[in-house]
Amino acid sequence: MNYYISDLHFGHRAIIDLDERPFNDVTEMEWALIDNWNEVVTENDTVYILGDFCWDRRETKRLVSELNGNKVLIIGNHDAEHYTADIRKLFVDIQKQMTITDGDKTVLLSHYPILDFDGDTDKTKIMLHGHLHKNYGTEENERQIAKRKSENEDYTAQIYNCGCMLSYMNYRPQPLETIINGAEKYRAENF
Repeated sequence: MNYYISDLHFGHRAIIDLDERPFNDVTEMEWALIDNWNEVVTENDTVYILGDFCWDRRETKRLVSELNGNKVLIIGNHDAEHYTADIRKLFVDIQKQMTITDGDKTVLLSHYPILDFDGDTDKTKIMLHGHLHKNYGTEENERQIAKRKSENEDYTAQIYNCGCMLSYMNYRPQPLETIINGAEKYRAENF
């Protein structure tokens, strides 16, 4: 099974306050993120990490090793593009952006949202991203998507944020349908 998540920010103290994360410190956050991950992900699953995995690059090797499944990293603004060979081999792949197939859907994976992604009016094309945190652009991005949809009935973009701090992500990797359903519910209630 495929799972998706972004913006874990392991080891980043300030992100707890910025995102209003429910953790007292980075150690508590690390334990919760690892436990949540390993509760849902098996060794045969693949998790696409859409950027900003670890704040302290010295901890990356240890953290990746503690997480179940096959891990693919989409590089975010806080990830090292040129990890050493011993770290790179812990990931199935490391890319700046990629397109995959999940069931009958084509999914573009990027750390950054691309508002002009329209899926070529094909309802099976989806974009997943991260980067926009609870207090850093998520609401504005959602407003922009809602505005484009209201102004143009042909705007069919299916763009979803899979930042771990969002309510439908619940600090754990989620399958595609959970993200879509959760994001659509969030939009309906808030925009």
